[in-house]
Amino acid sequence: MSLIINGLPDKELTCEEYYVAYFDALGTKASLKKDEKSTFSKLWLVSNFIKKHRSKDVIIRSFSDNFLFAVKINGDNPTESLNSLFNVAAGFAVECLSVYELLVRGAIVKGLLHIDSEIVLGESLIRAYELESKVAIYPRTIIDKNVLENIDIESMPTRQFDKPFFKDSDSSVCVNPLFFFNEKIRKALKNRVANNIINSAILAHDNHNESSISKVEWIKNYVNDFYFQIHGYKLITFDKNAFK
Repeated sequence: MSLIINGLPDKELTCEEYYVAYFDALGTKASLKKDEKSTFSKLWLVSNFIKKHRSKDVIIRSFSDNFLFAVKINGDNPTESLNSLFNVAAGFAVECLSVYELLVRGAIVKGLLHIDSEIVLGESLIRAYELESKVAIYPRTIIDKNVLENIDIESMPTRQFDKPFFKDSDSSVCVNPLFFFNEKIRKALKNRVANNIINSAILAHDNHNESSISKVEWIKNYVNDFYFQIHGYKLITFDKNAFK
C-alpha cells in the first residue's frame, strides 16, 4: 500500500510500507551535563555502526541521540525484509552496549513512511516513537503487534531466549539481540558487556537515579537470563543492594 501526498509546492511525497526501528540512547541528557566531550564522542562513534550497515536495503537516519532504521517491505518476501531489520536492530543494541557503553531503547513497527535525503514522515515513525518513549521503558526493543500478526503471542512462554524474539514479563514482545550472534562472538563480547553494565550500575547508583537503576537492572537480568539459558552460567553477579 502507498499514499501519495499532493498539493505541495515543489514535490510529491509518496509514503510506502516499511518496517521501521526507532531507538533512543538512554541517559545522554544527564551524561552531557556531566561530561559533554565523552558523551559526544560516544554518539559520534555510533556513526561507525551506521557506516557499516547503511545499504540500499537498510536506510538509516540519526539525530542527536535518536536513530532510525527503515527497510521497505518486499511484497514478494516480507519475511526477508523483516529479518534484515531484526539483524540490524539486534546488532545496533549489542554494539551500543558492548562497544560504546550506551543503553538503547527502541521499537519496531510496520506502516507507511516517506523517507528521503531531506525529510522523514509517516504513521510508522509516530507509532515507533510512541512505543519507544511510552511503552518500552527499559533498554529493550519492543515489537508492535502488527509486525507479528501471524504469531500466537498468548501461547509464547515468558522470557525464553532460544528464538529471535521473546515475551517479557509484562507481555511485551521484544527483540532477543544476543540470539543474532553466534556462540563464539557472544563469548568474545561477554567481558565488555559485563563491564559496561557494571559501570552503568555504578553511575546510576552514584547519581541516586532510581529510573536509571531500574533500567540497568533490566539489562543485567536479560543478559544473565540469556547466558544462563543458552550457555549455562550467569555473566554478572553483583546485586543491586551492593551499591547502597
